[in-house]
Amino acid sequence: MGFETHLYHSRVARVTASTRIGGFGVVSIPGDTFTTVGEATRDSHGARVRGSDVWFFARYGRDMVLVICCALTWICLFFRNRHEVVYIEDFFSDKDFNLIKNETRKLQNLLSRERSTCAHHRLGCHVPGDSPVNSVLRSVHLGDGIFPSDVPTEYRVYGVGSSMDWHSDTPLYREPQYEMVYTIENTTDSYTEWSDGLMPHRIYTKPNSLLIVRANGARHRVSPVSWGERKILKFVHTTTLEKTPEYEENLKNYNLLQE
Repeated sequence: MGFETHLYHSRVARVTASTRIGGFGVVSIPGDTFTTVGEATRDSHGARVRGSDVWFFARYGRDMVLVICCALTWICLFFRNRHEVVYIEDFFSDKDFNLIKNETRKLQNLLSRERSTCAHHRLGCHVPGDSPVNSVLRSVHLGDGIFPSDVPTEYRVYGVGSSMDWHSDTPLYREPQYEMVYTIENTTDSYTEWSDGLMPHRIYTKPNSLLIVRANGARHRVSPVSWGERKILKFVHTTTLEKTPEYEENLKNYNLLQE
C-alpha cells in the first residue's frame, strides 16, 4: 500500500477570539484531524520512503501532536485571560469625575462591613437607584449587545488592613457579566493583581481609571492596604438578564435581601 502523509487531509487547530472586550479564545481540533501512519515504502508520487522516516513518524508522531495541542491550549488561555482584564486611565470627563466624587461623599454614612467571603475589612454600600452617579455609569459603552445590568452599583472603601483574596468573579447571569471597577480615590500602597494563565500582572489603579474583568475568567485580587484609602465604584454590564441562582446571594452582601 502506498504511503501518504495525510497532511492535506489535516486541518490546523484554529485559535479565535471575540472582538469584544473579554472575548474567549477557542481551540477547535476536529476528530478526524490526525491519522495513524502505517507501514509504507512509497509516497503518493511513487517515490520510495526510507523505513527510518516511517518509523520516526510512527513512533514520535503522537508525541509531537500532544506537544502541539498543549502549546495551543496555553496560547488559548493566554489570549482568553488577556482580553478579560482591561485597564483604562482618565476614563470620564472632569465634569463627570467631579460629580462622582461629590455624590459618593454623601454615601459615607451608609458604609458598613461587607459579607463577602473573599474581601477582608472592606466597607461598602449600594448606591441609591436615583443617584446621578448611575446615569454616568450607564453611559459606558463596551460594545454591541452589551448593556447596563440590573445589579445595583456598589460603593466600596478599602482602608488600612483591608484586602481581597484571589478569586474569579461568580457569574450572576447565564452569560458571564462584565464587572467594572472605577477608582475614585487611591492613596494606598495596594495593587490590583491578576493572572492570565501564564504570568502574574499588577496595576496601581489611579483615580478616574476603569478596570474591566469578565466574570468566571481571570483570577484576581487586591493586595493588603498598609496606609491610605482606596475608594471605588463597582458596576456591571451584561449581554443577558437571565439570572443564575447566585444573583440573589450577591444582593445579600449589604442586606438588600433578607436571608
